[in-house]
Amino acid sequence: MIKKYLNLFPTILTFIVTDKCTAACTNCCYGCNPSRNQFISYENIIKYIDEVIFNYPSISLIVLTGGECFLLGEKTRK
Repeated sequence: MIKKYLNLFPTILTFIVTDKCTAACTNCCYGCNPSRNQFISYENIIKYIDEVIFNYPSISLIVLTGGECFLLGEKTRK
């Protein structure tokens, strides 16, 4: 029997940009809440996007998730 392999290529890149959130939901899969303060820097986000797009040109969507990513504002930029 000949096996046929399905070639799958990633289409979505997701960043958990922060674990800080204005809420503290008990069912949060990331454990985000107002007292947490970790985040990924703007420079690292750009670096990772460039690296992933180079290696996986099939990426067509970038998702920012985690806590409340809009709380970061200018915090991640130098």
